Amino acid sequence: MEEKYEILTEETFHNAINNKDYGFLWGVRYAHGTDQSDVYKIAFCDKKYYVTQQQKQKATRIMEKVELEKKHQYLKSNTLVFNGMGMSFKAKPGYIGNHRIRASFINLDGIKCFIEVGTGKENDLMRCNHSMYNYVNVCNSLKERDLREKNNYGNIERSLSLKYTFDNLLKLVNETFNCNYKSIVLEEHFLRTDVFTSVCEEE
Repeated sequence: MEEKYEILTEETFHNAINNKDYGFLWGVRYAHGTDQSDVYKIAFCDKKYYVTQQQKQKATRIMEKVELEKKHQYLKSNTLVFNGMGMSFKAKPGYIGNHRIRASFINLDGIKCFIEVGTGKENDLMRCNHSMYNYVNVCNSLKERDLREKNNYGNIERSLSLKYTFDNLLKLVNETFNCNYKSIVLEEHFLRTDVFTSVCEEE
């Protein structure tokens, strides 16, 4: 069955901008190509749109501006930024509302680290998928990466007997990786780990 796409009207697009609907603008920013060089398309759960090159460019400019503001804000406040990678869900107060999240960060020793955590069907307990010390996101070979990175750092890559809360995750990172982050935040549409690394500040 052929998918039906609507044209993204300027009214709908500007409403998303005015309402700061960053989830929608994120979709426009990363709209993918069609057989026409200046037409793109996006698909959400309930709507599918054709997007113009101008709309895609404007959404990109808006998102980059907000991203830059967030970078300055988080670096000044010694905040550990996680990026949502899995499906979001409605969480209890204090709990994390995404099934898989990750962060790259610099610890107090100036070493780049990486952690990915998540939760299961019960949305209650935490698991650690990846815990890396001396994290290498760009390297010449897998051998070089293996020589430099320490995987399963702190021996925490497993299901943990910790509630899947922001407080527990902040404490886990600070204690495992020699950090002193003061706060933690989850960004669903901004600051992916390939474009942003949190930096731990000395007190």
